[in-house]
Amino acid sequence: MSEQNSEEATVLGKMDKTFPELQLATTSQSRTDVESCRVGHVSQGTRHISMLETASVGWSICNSWVGVMSTLAFVIIQGGSPNLLYGLWLVFIMYGFIVYTLAELASVYPSAGGQYHWTAILAPKSWARGLSYTCGMINIFSWISISAGVAVIAPQALMALVIHHDPSFTLKAWHVFLIYQAVNLLCLLHNIYTIRRTMWAFNCFFALSLVAFLAATIISLVRAPTYQSAESVWVTFVDGSGWNNRGVVFFIGLLTPGYMYGGLDGAIHLAEEATNAREAVPRALLSTWSLGFLTSFIVSVAAMYSAQDFTTIATTPTGFPVLELWSQAMRSKVAADAFVAFFFVGALMALAGCQQTASRLTLAFARDTGLVFSAKLSTMNADHEAPIWALWANGFVVFIIGCVYLGSSTAFNAFIGTGSILQLVTFAFPAALLLARGRPARFLPQSHTFRLPRAFGWVANLFTVGFALICLIFWDLPAVLPVTGSNMNYSSAVIGVIGIFIAINWFFWARHHYKGITMVKFYPSLSSDLSEWCMSQPLFYIASAPRYGDHVNISPKGLPSTTFSILDPNKAAYIDATGSGAETIAHLYENGRCRVVEFWDQEFGVLTRQMGMEVPVGARAVIVLDIFKVQTSCGYGVPLLSETEHKSLLDRETLGHWAGKTVSDNKMVDYRAKNNAYSLDGLPGLKAGRQTRGEWLWVGETKAYLTRLWHQMDAMKPAYSIQVAALFLVVLGIFSPYFFVADYGLAHGVSPHLANYLFAFLNAGSLVGRVGGGFVALYLGMFNSMVLACFASALLLYCWLAIPSTAGLIVFALFFGASSGMIIALMFPTIAHMADHPSKMGTYIGQAAFIFGFAALAGGPIIGALFDAYPGYEQGIVFSATVMMAGAVVAVGARYMYAPDKLVA
Repeated sequence: MSEQNSEEATVLGKMDKTFPELQLATTSQSRTDVESCRVGHVSQGTRHISMLETASVGWSICNSWVGVMSTLAFVIIQGGSPNLLYGLWLVFIMYGFIVYTLAELASVYPSAGGQYHWTAILAPKSWARGLSYTCGMINIFSWISISAGVAVIAPQALMALVIHHDPSFTLKAWHVFLIYQAVNLLCLLHNIYTIRRTMWAFNCFFALSLVAFLAATIISLVRAPTYQSAESVWVTFVDGSGWNNRGVVFFIGLLTPGYMYGGLDGAIHLAEEATNAREAVPRALLSTWSLGFLTSFIVSVAAMYSAQDFTTIATTPTGFPVLELWSQAMRSKVAADAFVAFFFVGALMALAGCQQTASRLTLAFARDTGLVFSAKLSTMNADHEAPIWALWANGFVVFIIGCVYLGSSTAFNAFIGTGSILQLVTFAFPAALLLARGRPARFLPQSHTFRLPRAFGWVANLFTVGFALICLIFWDLPAVLPVTGSNMNYSSAVIGVIGIFIAINWFFWARHHYKGITMVKFYPSLSSDLSEWCMSQPLFYIASAPRYGDHVNISPKGLPSTTFSILDPNKAAYIDATGSGAETIAHLYENGRCRVVEFWDQEFGVLTRQMGMEVPVGARAVIVLDIFKVQTSCGYGVPLLSETEHKSLLDRETLGHWAGKTVSDNKMVDYRAKNNAYSLDGLPGLKAGRQTRGEWLWVGETKAYLTRLWHQMDAMKPAYSIQVAALFLVVLGIFSPYFFVADYGLAHGVSPHLANYLFAFLNAGSLVGRVGGGFVALYLGMFNSMVLACFASALLLYCWLAIPSTAGLIVFALFFGASSGMIIALMFPTIAHMADHPSKMGTYIGQAAFIFGFAALAGGPIIGALFDAYPGYEQGIVFSATVMMAGAVVAVGARYMYAPDKLVA
């Protein structure tokens, strides 16, 4: 068995036809690798993508509000504002059913293959091969289409900026083509050479996207010269399509809201590189779904109200309607340009994510020999930890599609228009099979982390299939009547061509080579037959590793019948004899994955008697394993282990002979002191050995503790990192009233005597917030209370802009003091609760306080400089309010990551 991510497990050797390999999962991290084997293979590469990074990649691909804003031209004539806003709600609900369907399957079968793997698992045996092949090929084409659609946004946004400032500029197809290909190549090289070391960029873009969303929404509403009426926004239905049927127009117009979730399954295909994939992938899907709708709906409402002239927006020469919309609403070309420039950056990040995801899907399908040149396409480059051949293959197809743009933009648009349709079809495959199979427990075991209630599961699967069928019909219809060669929707023709390619690959390759996937079996405990099989094996091994390090120690332990015992179906133990180093014991002391009972402990005798076997001479410990999952082989690549002893081992002294002689010579104590006190990597080992050396045990424990603290700088929980980032932003803006409210009061007619008391009012309110915050947290939870206080403080700062009166400033000071006091009271308790052990609380709080200190030092000078540089107080207050609002939004993410399944936290 290969040991993934340096985890502790027990492997029991010789294969037979029933249990070709057995793994006893005894640690939390081992679960990830065990779960990835449900679909018949071990993941390639290392698990280096954190839970936050998984969510960030999923978000960056969809970038929902940007996707909706980029496709406004379509919906303006297909129903107008009501179609957009009500359509967003309908798509949100329908995709909610889809997300829950996918999340449930991803929690049971995390795999890069995603939908086609699930199809192979759920389909009847005679249908599994054909259905999974079809689903896999459709999924590959959907991701190629989505990648091409994302790649073309970059040149469209860039050239729109050029035309915006030079209306005389004539856009040529080759302009778009060259930028498209440059972007495709740039992201391809990034995915090959640097993405392994720059996954943090997706986290940064996630936060930047949320900040840009807030800024675009607020500025367009604040700066708009006039507003559309509620009737025109919510009621007036616009039909510029010629269909003269509101139902047809509405469903065709859902294509724009549908772009909110283009590439939704991105996180699914990263499962084999994600840590704790069975939890990370469902959470990434849910976060993209919920935040995608929230941002898309809010920014769309703001855009529809602040738009000035829909005709001008729809016919803008830039070809980018949102640029014209924001120019009108913000009354500033520069501001609108800045947000569209963000669209260009967003396209780069989305394309990088698309290529990363699509390459993992291609690799998985090639690994199952579903494609020509599978031997090359299924390889993961060891140096870059990237599927280079799969990346180049997908990039080449995207290049060819870009060449189509030179000949016909209509044909190009037809191909990229199939991405959302094909994606929904792949979602329907496993959902339909779940319905047909009756959602049995053998496919959806009770123990998995994201099990849907039975009734809701049926409803979610049913609506997933139904919505896919509806979109397959309506999104293939022409958008405008009467139909001409230039306005025809060729999506159905493109789907037909894709079908031909799928059939050709099947008949000339896959029919002979594609075998589907190999299933394995899982058990919650050791059954009697498994126990019997374990004890009949000729030898067993132990593999162990510290939490921080680059190596794995593998130690053969000999015959199970002599030292290994199954105490009950969920507990096993083995006797650890003296005769080598102390690697396993040192590692277990360091990581706590299994329990060590040394020979001088009273429990040692209890356990050895329970095991019912003779204790070897010089035995030093019993290792106790608590078993939560038992897995048979990931595949059939484990070789037979010969029972015939190799000649090179015949002259080696047996352990019993050596141990007996060592004890009789009174050298065992010295041996343990020399060889068992510490492991090869310097970790404290056998306590008895260290005591013999005259060492104080606390010295070794302190050294190990400091080593762990040092490594924890790189191993903090994602929720902790997000919370620190959120509170950094909050602290950056929170003290502006404390520094400047008195000066503001003087500038607005407050008497000097009373102005000085405004600071006292702030502190009085802060006292109430600091004390009352704890009581609020008892009922709402400290994280919920913190998030509410951050939002309240940011909104109060925005209100500060409109408060010129003395009475208003007093009220503001009291309320802001209370909300900011609650933040100060709760910030460090929330940080402390991020720690997974009390011993880590000091580290978490200390590092956070160190980082917050920079924000506290910088916030005042920045705001003061803005007050000095610009007349009035507006710029400084807006800065404070905006950074606090951004911090509040990021804090929502931290709260979700900390406790996604709790209402009160």
